[in-house]
Amino acid sequence: MIVDIHTHLAYHKIFPERFIEEVSAKLLTDNIQQNRFVLQLVKNSLKDMDGESFIKKMDESGIDKSVLLIADFGYFLGEPEFTLEQMYALHYEVKKKFPDRIFVFSGVDPRRGQAYIDLFKDSITKYSFDGLKLYPPCGFELDDSCVYPLYDICKQYNIPVLTHTGPSLNSMRTEEKYPQSILNVSREYPDINFILAHAGARCIEQTIDTIKKRDNIYCDISTFQATMTQDEMEVNFRKMMDSCPDNLLFGTDFPMFIMSTSQKQLVNSVKSLKKITDKEKEKLLCLNAQRILGIENEVLGHEY
Repeated sequence: MIVDIHTHLAYHKIFPERFIEEVSAKLLTDNIQQNRFVLQLVKNSLKDMDGESFIKKMDESGIDKSVLLIADFGYFLGEPEFTLEQMYALHYEVKKKFPDRIFVFSGVDPRRGQAYIDLFKDSITKYSFDGLKLYPPCGFELDDSCVYPLYDICKQYNIPVLTHTGPSLNSMRTEEKYPQSILNVSREYPDINFILAHAGARCIEQTIDTIKKRDNIYCDISTFQATMTQDEMEVNFRKMMDSCPDNLLFGTDFPMFIMSTSQKQLVNSVKSLKKITDKEKEKLLCLNAQRILGIENEVLGHEY
């Protein structure tokens, strides 16, 4: 089995226009007409409202299960066409359509207030969503008091928290208190599993040090395709396997790199690692995520 812990639904109406523009900016040039074409090309790649195309890409890549993360950018970047309530309902339909393939982590900016904290709780109780997605670069820290009601709900329903770490868009800010902030909340909530998105692909020594201080901190490797060469992957993932082999999770951040690479290429780049044993690849690609998601007994045959 292969589990992708970090993906998003490729549908433009759930992302603020400003987000799409800033993500596209890396592809832009000084040619205004060409830039319009690029922006339209990016939007045209984000038309998968029902998840059908996503499932096909999973099948092509040998990925059995994926976690769709709902990122709440609207409070900071301007609301997208879909409201947060509509995003939840949309993801629920995808989860219902592919119940054996899809997990969903609900995203919410904790500064929205009690009504949205209640909405997050409803996503767990009514939609059976599987975790919480946080995005601190929108303007909060992981240990701000406004986030704690969300942690209380996660504790109550025994679900994990996945949080963005590291830099984001140029207009957004990097957390000032990380990694101390995650050490604070992971100590206060020892029964919650916290996943540090991208931390397995950036600041490796810091990530290892942070994970070793807590039993309930994990990290995913999403964005490794943008931050590491294949040789650097060999070195860095070997370090992490030597230090925290049970805490490393595979993630692609689909569809963020859809214009430059495929999920199949990302899976193959991990499978082709020479300094990582087959058993370690199995932990990275499957076993560790199964434990986080509570599906340890599900087995599908794969060669690693």
